[in-house]
Amino acid sequence: METTAEKCKKKIISLLASFRREKNKTKQGTSTGKGRDEVYCSRWFAYEAFRFLEDRDLPRKRLATELDDVNEAALSSEQMEQETIYQRHLRYHLPPNLQSDQKQNKIMFPLQ
Repeated sequence: METTAEKCKKKIISLLASFRREKNKTKQGTSTGKGRDEVYCSRWFAYEAFRFLEDRDLPRKRLATELDDVNEAALSSEQMEQETIYQRHLRYHLPPNLQSDQKQNKIMFPLQ
């Protein structure tokens, strides 16, 4: 077989996307309140072969989402503070010819 790795990768991605689409149709088709004739049953040729991947896209369980939100907010403010400290450090420790132009926020390098 003379198939490149790139073609194989594209085919795998395409097959996985098709499986996800069929899995979502099946999941939505079995919701409550649907009659037996309204339930979606996939006829895609590879659906049964790909069923071992059904739990692949499920989100992992987390213990404390409220604490995670608080930690993320603290982390982002901490990162902003660190970034500001770093910018101040650059301003005071770079030679004048390498300091940033305040109007454009670009570092100016001397021409050689």
